[in-house]
Amino acid sequence: MFFKQWSYAGQVSRIPNIGDFFLHSFAGENLIIVRESAESIRAHFNVCKHRGSLLTEAPSGNVKRFVCPYHQWTYELDGRLKRAPMMPDAECIDYEKLSLNMAAVEVWAGMIFINLSSHPEQTLAETLGDPPAGLLKLEPERLKEVCRDRLLVKANWKTLLENYLECYHCAGSHPELGVAFDIQSSYDQTADWGGTCFLGGEPLRKGFVTDDGRSGQQAPRQTRRGSDAGA
Repeated sequence: MFFKQWSYAGQVSRIPNIGDFFLHSFAGENLIIVRESAESIRAHFNVCKHRGSLLTEAPSGNVKRFVCPYHQWTYELDGRLKRAPMMPDAECIDYEKLSLNMAAVEVWAGMIFINLSSHPEQTLAETLGDPPAGLLKLEPERLKEVCRDRLLVKANWKTLLENYLECYHCAGSHPELGVAFDIQSSYDQTADWGGTCFLGGEPLRKGFVTDDGRSGQQAPRQTRRGSDAGA
Protein backbone atom coordinates (compact mmCIF):
# COMPACT_ATOMS: atom_id res chain seq x y z
CA MET A 1 0.00 0.00 0.00
CA PHE A 2 2.71 2.50 0.96
CA PHE A 3 4.65 1.93 -2.25
CA LYS A 4 1.65 3.05 -4.31
CA GLN A 5 0.69 6.20 -2.40
CA TRP A 6 2.00 9.75 -2.42
CA SER A 7 3.54 10.76 0.90
CA TYR A 8 4.86 14.04 2.24
CA ALA A 9 8.67 14.33 2.32
CA GLY A 10 9.45 17.98 3.17
CA GLN A 11 9.22 21.60 2.14
CA VAL A 12 10.81 23.08 -0.98
CA SER A 13 12.37 25.68 1.32
CA ARG A 14 14.77 22.96 2.54
CA ILE A 15 16.50 22.80 -0.86
CA PRO A 16 16.47 26.32 -2.36
CA ASN A 17 19.75 25.99 -4.31
CA ILE A 18 20.88 23.62 -7.05
CA GLY A 19 22.67 20.69 -5.42
CA ASP A 20 20.89 21.07 -2.07
CA PHE A 21 19.66 17.73 -0.74
CA PHE A 22 18.25 16.01 2.32
CA LEU A 23 17.66 12.39 3.23
CA HIS A 24 14.16 11.04 3.70
CA SER A 25 13.29 7.61 5.10
CA PHE A 26 9.93 6.03 4.41
CA ALA A 27 8.56 2.46 4.47
CA GLY A 28 12.03 1.02 5.06
CA GLU A 29 13.58 2.90 2.14
CA ASN A 30 16.13 5.73 2.24
CA LEU A 31 15.87 8.47 -0.39
CA ILE A 32 17.96 11.46 -1.45
CA ILE A 33 15.71 14.43 -2.21
CA VAL A 34 17.83 16.80 -4.31
CA ARG A 35 17.29 19.97 -6.32
CA GLU A 36 18.62 19.23 -9.80
CA SER A 37 17.71 22.62 -11.26
CA ALA A 38 15.56 25.65 -10.53
CA GLU A 39 12.55 23.76 -11.91
CA SER A 40 13.36 20.12 -11.09
CA ILE A 41 13.60 18.07 -7.88
CA ARG A 42 14.66 14.42 -7.91
CA ALA A 43 14.21 11.56 -5.42
CA HIS A 44 16.95 8.92 -5.71
CA PHE A 45 17.13 5.73 -3.72
CA ASN A 46 20.24 6.13 -1.58
CA VAL A 47 21.93 3.04 -3.02
CA CYS A 48 24.93 2.85 -5.37
CA LYS A 49 24.29 0.63 -8.40
CA HIS A 50 27.68 -1.05 -8.01
CA ARG A 51 27.79 -2.79 -4.61
CA GLY A 52 24.75 -1.33 -2.87
CA SER A 53 26.61 1.09 -0.62
CA LEU A 54 24.87 4.17 0.74
CA LEU A 55 25.82 7.11 -1.43
CA THR A 56 25.69 9.47 1.54
CA GLU A 57 24.96 9.34 5.25
CA ALA A 58 24.86 13.12 5.62
CA PRO A 59 21.29 14.14 6.59
CA SER A 60 21.52 17.19 4.30
CA GLY A 61 24.02 19.29 2.36
CA ASN A 62 24.99 20.63 -1.05
CA VAL A 63 26.90 18.71 -3.73
CA LYS A 64 27.84 19.04 -7.37
CA ARG A 65 27.66 15.27 -7.81
CA PHE A 66 27.14 12.22 -5.61
CA VAL A 67 30.27 10.12 -5.13
CA CYS A 68 29.96 6.68 -3.59
CA PRO A 69 32.43 6.42 -0.66
CA TYR A 70 33.09 2.73 -1.37
CA HIS A 71 34.43 2.66 -4.95
CA GLN A 72 33.99 6.29 -6.00
CA TRP A 73 31.32 5.75 -8.59
CA THR A 74 30.10 9.24 -9.43
CA TYR A 75 26.53 10.25 -10.28
CA GLU A 76 25.07 13.47 -11.66
CA LEU A 77 22.29 15.22 -9.76
CA ASP A 78 19.75 13.70 -12.15
CA GLY A 79 21.01 10.20 -11.25
CA ARG A 80 23.05 9.43 -14.38
CA LEU A 81 26.31 7.57 -13.87
CA LYS A 82 29.13 10.00 -14.69
CA ARG A 83 32.24 7.97 -13.90
CA ALA A 84 33.24 4.51 -12.70
CA PRO A 85 37.01 4.34 -11.99
CA MET A 86 38.87 2.01 -14.35
CA MET A 87 35.62 1.11 -16.11
CA PRO A 88 35.29 3.27 -19.24
CA ASP A 89 31.80 3.65 -20.63
CA ALA A 90 30.92 1.16 -23.38
CA GLU A 91 34.20 -0.75 -22.87
CA CYS A 92 33.41 -2.46 -19.58
CA ILE A 93 29.88 -1.37 -18.70
CA ASP A 94 27.02 0.65 -20.16
CA TYR A 95 26.67 3.85 -18.16
CA GLU A 96 23.16 4.50 -19.49
CA LYS A 97 21.91 1.31 -17.82
CA LEU A 98 23.39 2.15 -14.41
CA SER A 99 21.59 5.33 -13.40
CA LEU A 100 20.31 5.53 -9.85
CA ASN A 101 16.89 4.09 -9.14
CA MET A 102 14.37 6.88 -8.67
CA ALA A 103 11.07 7.41 -6.94
CA ALA A 104 8.47 9.75 -8.37
CA VAL A 105 8.50 13.24 -6.88
CA GLU A 106 6.14 16.19 -7.29
CA VAL A 107 5.57 19.51 -5.54
CA TRP A 108 2.13 20.62 -4.32
CA ALA A 109 1.71 24.06 -2.70
CA GLY A 110 5.38 24.22 -1.73
CA MET A 111 5.36 20.70 -0.29
CA ILE A 112 7.42 17.84 -1.70
CA PHE A 113 5.66 14.50 -2.09
CA ILE A 114 7.26 11.22 -3.14
CA ASN A 115 5.86 7.99 -4.50
CA LEU A 116 8.09 4.94 -4.22
CA SER A 117 6.80 3.71 -7.54
CA SER A 118 8.66 5.25 -10.47
CA HIS A 119 5.40 5.24 -12.47
CA PRO A 120 2.51 6.08 -10.11
CA GLU A 121 -1.04 5.15 -11.08
CA GLN A 122 -2.06 8.78 -10.47
CA THR A 123 -0.12 12.01 -10.54
CA LEU A 124 -0.06 14.04 -7.36
CA ALA A 125 -2.34 16.65 -8.93
CA GLU A 126 -4.85 13.94 -9.84
CA THR A 127 -4.70 12.60 -6.29
CA LEU A 128 -5.00 15.86 -4.36
CA GLY A 129 -6.56 18.23 -6.86
CA ASP A 130 -5.76 21.94 -6.82
CA PRO A 131 -4.54 23.44 -3.53
CA PRO A 132 -7.45 25.18 -1.75
CA ALA A 133 -7.40 28.97 -1.75
CA GLY A 134 -7.33 29.03 2.03
CA LEU A 135 -4.11 27.02 2.04
CA LEU A 136 -2.44 29.19 -0.59
CA LYS A 137 -3.15 32.29 1.53
CA LEU A 138 -0.82 30.81 4.15
CA GLU A 139 2.02 30.81 1.58
CA PRO A 140 3.06 27.20 2.33
CA GLU A 141 6.04 27.47 -0.04
CA ARG A 142 7.65 29.82 2.50
CA LEU A 143 7.25 27.49 5.47
CA LYS A 144 10.52 26.26 6.97
CA GLU A 145 11.16 23.31 9.23
CA VAL A 146 12.65 24.51 12.50
CA CYS A 147 13.13 21.17 14.25
CA ARG A 148 11.94 17.60 14.13
CA ASP A 149 11.15 15.21 17.00
CA ARG A 150 10.74 11.49 16.64
CA LEU A 151 8.44 9.66 19.04
CA LEU A 152 8.06 5.89 19.18
CA VAL A 153 4.53 5.02 20.25
CA LYS A 154 3.39 1.48 21.03
CA ALA A 155 0.06 1.79 19.27
CA ASN A 156 -1.66 1.14 16.00
CA TRP A 157 -0.53 4.00 13.73
CA LYS A 158 -4.07 4.52 12.41
CA THR A 159 -5.43 5.04 15.92
CA LEU A 160 -2.72 7.59 16.63
CA LEU A 161 -3.29 9.43 13.34
CA GLU A 162 -7.05 9.60 13.83
CA ASN A 163 -6.58 10.99 17.33
CA TYR A 164 -4.29 13.69 15.92
CA LEU A 165 -6.75 14.68 13.20
CA GLU A 166 -9.87 14.94 15.33
CA CYS A 167 -10.57 17.54 18.01
CA TYR A 168 -13.34 15.63 19.77
CA HIS A 169 -11.02 15.31 22.76
CA CYS A 170 -9.94 18.97 22.74
CA ALA A 171 -12.53 20.41 25.12
CA GLY A 172 -11.66 17.93 27.85
CA SER A 173 -7.94 17.40 27.22
CA HIS A 174 -6.89 20.84 25.93
CA PRO A 175 -9.27 23.41 27.44
CA GLU A 176 -6.70 26.17 26.85
CA LEU A 177 -7.39 25.85 23.11
CA GLY A 178 -10.92 27.09 23.70
CA VAL A 179 -9.85 30.36 25.29
CA ALA A 180 -9.49 32.23 22.01
CA PHE A 181 -11.52 30.21 19.51
CA ASP A 182 -14.69 28.15 19.53
CA ILE A 183 -13.79 24.46 19.65
CA GLN A 184 -17.35 23.59 18.69
CA SER A 185 -16.72 25.12 15.26
CA SER A 186 -14.07 22.46 14.56
CA TYR A 187 -16.61 19.73 15.31
CA ASP A 188 -18.98 21.25 12.78
CA GLN A 189 -16.27 21.14 10.08
CA THR A 190 -15.17 17.53 10.54
CA ALA A 191 -17.75 16.13 8.12
CA ASP A 192 -16.05 17.44 4.96
CA TRP A 193 -12.53 18.19 6.32
CA GLY A 194 -12.56 21.43 4.39
CA GLY A 195 -13.18 24.26 6.85
CA THR A 196 -10.83 26.82 8.34
CA CYS A 197 -9.97 24.39 11.13
CA PHE A 198 -7.87 22.41 8.65
CA LEU A 199 -6.21 25.43 7.07
CA GLY A 200 -4.51 26.93 10.11
CA GLY A 201 -7.10 29.21 11.65
CA GLU A 202 -10.42 29.55 13.44
CA PRO A 203 -12.91 32.39 14.00
CA LEU A 204 -12.00 34.29 17.17
CA ARG A 205 -14.24 34.41 20.19
CA LYS A 206 -15.89 37.72 20.98
CA GLY A 207 -13.46 40.15 22.60
CA PHE A 208 -10.32 38.79 20.96
CA VAL A 209 -8.30 40.39 18.17
CA THR A 210 -5.38 39.19 16.08
CA ASP A 211 -1.85 40.54 16.53
CA ASP A 212 -2.42 42.98 13.68
CA GLY A 213 -5.61 44.33 15.25
CA ARG A 214 -8.28 42.49 13.27
CA SER A 215 -11.28 40.88 14.93
CA GLY A 216 -13.70 38.32 13.66
CA GLN A 217 -11.11 36.91 11.24
CA GLN A 218 -9.24 33.62 11.17
CA ALA A 219 -6.89 33.63 14.12
CA PRO A 220 -3.17 33.00 13.78
CA ARG A 221 -1.39 30.96 16.43
CA GLN A 222 -0.96 33.95 18.72
CA THR A 223 -3.87 36.14 19.81
CA ARG A 224 -4.35 38.78 22.46
CA ARG A 225 -7.16 40.32 24.48
CA GLY A 226 -6.23 43.78 25.70
CA SER A 227 -2.79 43.33 27.25
CA ASP A 228 -3.34 39.66 28.19
CA ALA A 229 -1.88 36.80 26.17
CA GLY A 230 -4.39 34.51 24.52
CA ALA A 231 -4.24 30.80 23.77
